[in-house]
Amino acid sequence: MGKPVLGWIAGLMAPLLFAAIAHAGPDLNCDAYAGAAVAQNQQNESMNCGFQGGAWSNDFAAHRNWCLAPATTMQNLTAEDNARKQALAQCSAKPKLDQAACQTFANKAVMAADVAAKRGCGFGGNRWLADYAAHFNWCLSASQGARDKEDQARGDQLQGCLDAQSAAAEKSKKDACAKYAATAVAQNSENVSRSCEFKGGRWSSDWQGHFNFCLGAGPDPAGKETAIRVGALKNDCMMRVCTSHDEVTLIPPRITTVTSCRNVPKPAK
Repeated sequence: MGKPVLGWIAGLMAPLLFAAIAHAGPDLNCDAYAGAAVAQNQQNESMNCGFQGGAWSNDFAAHRNWCLAPATTMQNLTAEDNARKQALAQCSAKPKLDQAACQTFANKAVMAADVAAKRGCGFGGNRWLADYAAHFNWCLSASQGARDKEDQARGDQLQGCLDAQSAAAEKSKKDACAKYAATAVAQNSENVSRSCEFKGGRWSSDWQGHFNFCLGAGPDPAGKETAIRVGALKNDCMMRVCTSHDEVTLIPPRITTVTSCRNVPKPAK
């Protein structure tokens, strides 16, 4: 507990000590400057900011000697003091910034895990937990570099899964359309061989045309086209066949020729 209390006291002392500089006149108050600089570095240490270098030191004499150097001006002292103040302000705001950043990180991680699960990617491990708290807590303890690396790795892995599935779906679609086109060509061959005389784009021997139609229209319209051709070949490509036979009656004695007709599918030539 000693260091945080020291840092708190130093934080109160720093502006009071450095305020004396403003009233130093032509002779700089280097004792006040050095005291303020040491107090600011104690804040740096108590908040674990990690600032280093000559400007961040507990060496009162070093700060005082720099102040006493012939080339040092009031403007120099003010600039150094302001730089340390700004750095400490940024450091004190870091927990809030980290919290906001880690909320975003955790939300993205959970959304990615949800997409991966729904798409059946099959990923495992902590990276793919649908646990907001787990991702948030990990983020708070990780460096910005580690967060960026983890976020990028998760995104790349998910994109790889989605790309693979997209490629597989595209191949499956093309395979299905190739079968559709082959069936359409075969049905038109039957149309021609049986002299059904069906016309139009539906009745074509152009395999590529049928294939392109399927790719553009999708499986449902293509399936309906196949069914229409099946129905036409079964029900509409017919010929009338008539047969005759004699019927004999005794009273009165008579022989009558009876003719009956029916529609039958046209045979292939």
